[in-house]
Parts: sequence; C-alpha cells; structure tokens
Amino acid sequence: MCASDMGILQGKPGDFQQWVTKNSADLQQRFSWFRVASSGPRGAGKECNHYPRAIMGEYLKTRFQGAAQLAQDMDLAIRLYPTSEVVDLRLNGGKICLIIKDLLFENDFSSDADRVLLATGHWVGKNDQDGYFTSPWPAEKLLRKIPKGAKVAVIGTSLSAIETLLTLTSEGKYIRSQTGELVYEPHKNSRKFFLYSRRGLLPKVRGKIGNYRNKFLNRENLDRLLSGNRGNLKTQSEGDSKVTQQELIDNWSDYNIWVNYNRAPELNIIVFDPKNDDREILVGSNWSKVKDQEMWTEILKANTTSDGDNRSMGAFYDWPSGVEEIWGPDNEFYAFIIYQTSTVDSIYLELADEKTIRISWYRRRGRGNPVLVR
Repeated sequence: MCASDMGILQGKPGDFQQWVTKNSADLQQRFSWFRVASSGPRGAGKECNHYPRAIMGEYLKTRFQGAAQLAQDMDLAIRLYPTSEVVDLRLNGGKICLIIKDLLFENDFSSDADRVLLATGHWVGKNDQDGYFTSPWPAEKLLRKIPKGAKVAVIGTSLSAIETLLTLTSEGKYIRSQTGELVYEPHKNSRKFFLYSRRGLLPKVRGKIGNYRNKFLNRENLDRLLSGNRGNLKTQSEGDSKVTQQELIDNWSDYNIWVNYNRAPELNIIVFDPKNDDREILVGSNWSKVKDQEMWTEILKANTTSDGDNRSMGAFYDWPSGVEEIWGPDNEFYAFIIYQTSTVDSIYLELADEKTIRISWYRRRGRGNPVLVR
C-alpha cells in the first residue's frame, strides 16, 4: 500500500506521506538509510512510496502525542507513563488497581481505574545471543551487528521478514534501466538471505482501496430498509388512552398474553395481543404465555396492588411505562405492552413477516451496557 493511502486521520489518507515530506530533514538525520522517495511513480504523476515500519512508528508516535495534547487542551485528564510497564491487575473494591513498573528506576507504583483496556502488543524475548535476534527492530541494530557479506537465515516469510530484508539490503540502490524498468543493484558485498516458513508463502499484495462510494449497499439504504422492517412503540397520553390497565386486566381473556419474568412471579414485561385480528406477536424462549385463569390470578397477586378487600386496583406497581402500543411499519396496531423501566432499557420490534412482529428487549445492567434478551 502506498504511503499516500496510509494516514490514520479520517478523511485524510495522505496525512502519512505529508508528514514524512514535512519532516524529511529530521528523519534523514536520525535514520541514515531513510530516503524521501523510496520507489518510482505509480502512474499519472502520483508518487507511491513505501517506508520501513520505523518511519510509520515515528508518525504514529507524533500523532498520539498530538491527540494527547488536544485532549489536555479540552480539559480531559490524561496521564502517560512512558518507559513503564503494567505488570499486574488487582481488584480494589469497585476499582481496578494497576501495578506499574518503572523500567528506568525499577520501582513499582499503582494507579486505580474504573475500566481497563488490555493492549499487550507483541511479546518479544529480550536476549539476543550468538547471532540470534529475537526481533528485527530497531533496524540500526541489525545493520550494526550483521556484517556485509554474511549469510542470514530469517524465520518466517511475512511482513516482519520483508522488513528485515529491506533493512539488510538498504546499502544497495534502485536504478532505471534503459528500457525504464526499475532494477535493484545490490551492494558489492551484499548479504545473502534464506527465508524459512512452514507455508512458504509471501505476504499478499495490498493495493489502493480507492474512494468509491457504494450506490446501493450503503448506510442510507440500509437504514431505510431496516426502518421499513421495524415496529415502533407509541405512548398513550393519559387523557386519551384507548385502553387502561384495569380494562386490560378485566378483559384478559380477549388477549393472547405473553409475560417475561424478572424473578417469577415478578414481571419485566407483559404483552396483550388481541385475539380478534390477523396480526401476531412473536416472542423468544424466555417468555411464557398465560394459559388459564389460575395463572393469570397468580400474576396479578404478585404484580398489582389491592385494597383491604383484596380487590385488584388494576395498577401494576412501580411500572412507570404505563400502557404503550406496538405498531407495525405499515401503521397497523399489533398489541398493548407494559414494562418495568427499572429493568428494561429499551424494546426492539422487528417485522418477522407481513403479519408478525418479533419482540426483543435490552436489560439494564448496573454500570455495564444493556444486554439483548430475546
């Protein structure tokens, strides 16, 4: 892939190449092998340069430092621990305690966090011995310790192997032949290489992706298709409700009633699906259907208030959702629903076929993200 296509800033694929060009003098001073133009043109006068990973690493470090500074300018608290390594994690009450080792002074210190992202990177052995190198980086070390003319065995044939070859052949140069062909001219005392791999395959060639925008399979069309396949909830305002909780309770036999338990017999959700229409509510295996008067009576006892005569007041306690309506994408009424807002984060309604809506819901979960329940 060309350097002009590898920028990490959204909408600016050329940011990497622009950064290299702007900082070329500093990079040449720090890396003797660095060249601004590392390959020929790719056509139409556009450059297609390929730089070693060390240059990409410098670019990423610069952009990271810029992002950290921007966050601090926005009054976000950022703490960086360079030359340090997290060596342990421990639970500390509701926090996670990080044990951090300062690699320069070899002392440990700790820091508490609410959330921790494990980004371990590559684990590489520390000891190079008897001409064996555990890593191809830094490149200067290989150039310094592997003399010209040496025979070099490389374990693997993927990107790191290619980086190793590029590093150890950097004394050579590319020239244009009389026919315009780009030819590599090795150093007069070039190293010789032997690559070993179980598969014997080189990396795939990855070219320019381009900026083509899909005309049909795109976000706008997907959203439109999905919205046409979803139902929706409509809240009944208190003054003009079509039906009250008491009416649903009294006329329970007119409905196919589906219940989802929190801890039986306490409910999360109850759905009243009218029997006298051709539309249907589809639920998952975690739901139960009210089968008879006895089951319905037990549910009412556990989930409604009553007066001194033990008569149902028709008010599901602590159910602030009230009675809401399930409607299909074609503006057809399907069912009534009541749910516990303390446990139910949101309701998801999906059209299963032209006359059936499948209902799922997201359970609230303390500090964590809501969990989908079928």
